[in-house]
Amino acid sequence: MKQRNRFLFDMLDQDAPDARRDSIYRAGRPVCVHEQGIAAVVEIPFLKQEMKNLFLHPAKSEVSKSAELVVRLYGSSIVRLTIGGGNSISSDAHNPMLEWDPSLKQEALRPVGTESGWDFLDAHGKTRMRI
Repeated sequence: MKQRNRFLFDMLDQDAPDARRDSIYRAGRPVCVHEQGIAAVVEIPFLKQEMKNLFLHPAKSEVSKSAELVVRLYGSSIVRLTIGGGNSISSDAHNPMLEWDPSLKQEALRPVGTESGWDFLDAHGKTRMRI
C-alpha cells in the first residue's frame, strides 16, 4: 500500500478493496451521565460517517448508535474507562485481560453536572475526571 499521508487511508485502510463493507463511526458529545453502583456511566452517541471528496461527513440517513462508557476508580491514581460497543461489559473479576493486585479496590465515583459538562468526584470530593 502506498503511503498517502492521510489518516483515513494510511491508518484506517479505507483505500483497500474490502473497505467498501466497513463503516466508520465518530463519537458525539455525551448525552447523559448517571451512577451505577459505585461507578459512573456515560452514554455516548456514535454517528456513522461516509466519505465525500476524500473527507468524512455524517451519513444523513443513518440513526446514531449509542454505547455506555463505564468509568471506575481504583485507588488514588487509576481511572478506568471501559466501553462495550453495544455488548455487555464484563465485571473486573471475570475480565480475562486483567490481572488484579489483591490490594487494588474499586472506590466510589460520583458524577456531578456542571455548566460545561460533568465532573467525576471521588469520596473526598477531588475531581478525578472531567468531560
